[in-house]
Amino acid sequence: MEVDINDSLDQGKRVKSIPARPTRGRDIDRLHNPRKVQADVQGEQKSRSAEADISCILYTTLITYDPYPHKAERNLMSNLYERLGRESAVDKAVDIFYRKVLSDDRVNDFFDDVDMDKQAAKQKAFLTMVFGGPNSYTGMDMREGHKHLVANGLNDSHVDAIIELLGDTLKELGAADTDIGEVAAIANSVRDDVLNR
Repeated sequence: MEVDINDSLDQGKRVKSIPARPTRGRDIDRLHNPRKVQADVQGEQKSRSAEADISCILYTTLITYDPYPHKAERNLMSNLYERLGRESAVDKAVDIFYRKVLSDDRVNDFFDDVDMDKQAAKQKAFLTMVFGGPNSYTGMDMREGHKHLVANGLNDSHVDAIIELLGDTLKELGAADTDIGEVAAIANSVRDDVLNR
């Protein structure tokens, strides 16, 4: 037998029907023994209280648990590649970035004799990899790839300019400030390799 408790509600809210229990066993006991009723009620309250305490502890644990307590791990696992917009966004960013680089007198001299189509393709693969996307980068490591530029005067001011231009590019594309900061942190993390220090 089911009782529809919605029949007795005037609030217009639907509540799931609950099965009606015939009075027997423990329920009959409770009708004839008021102390038993009070003990049962207190026991149920304690049980509910303990369940609530456990629920609060679990909830607090879940919302405060950080599976990547080290910032570097969190950055790698949060998938910047996805947040920035995947392949099409990286492609667009690299194209805009190199237009900015080639028009910036602080750094454009380093690209005078560079095949920019090949350079852009390598940069797209590299950024895709470091942002957490598929790894198809086959270029040199940072030290080898920039050794000749360091010999031609590449220094911290040039790296700063590149990071600035990359940030400006991402801002132009609507990236969040936190993601732009994360990209700058990634770029700064390879600064010493780029400058062969």
